[in-house]
Amino acid sequence: MIIERTIEAVLILTAIRAGIRLLARKRAVTSEELDLEKELRGLAPAKRLPIAALALLVLLTVGALAEVIWPGTLNVLRNDPSNPDWWRPLTAPFVQDDGVIGAIFNLVTAAAVMALAEWYWGGLLALGIWATGAWAPVGAVAALAGYRVAAANTDAYTAGSSGATYFTAATLCAALLCAGTGRDRLIGLVGPVIGVISWLVLGDGHGLLFTAGVIVGVALWVIVHLIGRLSRGSGAGKLAPRAPTSSTGGGSDRESSSGQ
Repeated sequence: MIIERTIEAVLILTAIRAGIRLLARKRAVTSEELDLEKELRGLAPAKRLPIAALALLVLLTVGALAEVIWPGTLNVLRNDPSNPDWWRPLTAPFVQDDGVIGAIFNLVTAAAVMALAEWYWGGLLALGIWATGAWAPVGAVAALAGYRVAAANTDAYTAGSSGATYFTAATLCAALLCAGTGRDRLIGLVGPVIGVISWLVLGDGHGLLFTAGVIVGVALWVIVHLIGRLSRGSGAGKLAPRAPTSSTGGGSDRESSSGQ
C-alpha cells in the first residue's frame, strides 16, 4: 500500500509539472529552458480565474464536509454494487473514502490539476474530461481486453475523486508529449510510463485511469489542433485580397472613344 501511494503521488506531481510546462510553452514564457520558478512567475499574472476548477472544488469540499458533519454520508453516497440506489454512481466521486489526509490530498490535487486543465483545454472541455474520468466505465472496457485491476483495489474504489483527477492529469502529459520537443517530450512521457507500470504491475486502478486519460488526451490534442488548422485555413481564405480586376481593356475603349 505504501508503494502504491508513493507511486500515485509521484504520478500526479509529474502530471502537474507537465501541465505547468505545457502552459509555459503555450505562452512562450520559456522555450527549451526548464525553469519552474520562471515558468510560474510568467504564468501567474496572465491567467484568468479558473472558474470551472473552483466550482468543482466547492462541490468536492461540500462532500468532504458533509462526511464530517454527518458520518453516514459516505455509506449513503458511495457506489455500492450490492445496493441498487440510482444516485450512487453519480454521487460517488464527490465523497472521499481514504480518511482526512486522503481527502485533503484529493481536494488539493483536484484543484491544481483542474486549474491547469482549464487553462489549457478550456473550462467546458476540462469539466468534460473530469466527468469522463469520473463516470465512464473505463474498468469495464479494459476488462473486455482481458485486463484486471486487483480485486482488493476494485473493492476500495467505490468513492473518491482521485480517479477522475488522475484521468484529467493524464491528458496534460499527453498534450505535452504531442506538442513538446526534446526534454519536454521526455517530461510528458514519464507520466504514461509510470501509469502503465502502476496498472499492469501493481494492479492499481489509478494507473488504469491514467493510461486511459493519456489515450483520450492524445486524441483530443489531435482533434483540437486539426480543428485549429482548418479554422486558420478558412480564415486565411476569407481574408486573402482579391486579385485586382484589369481595366486596361475598358481604358482603351474609353481612350478610343474620346479619340473619335
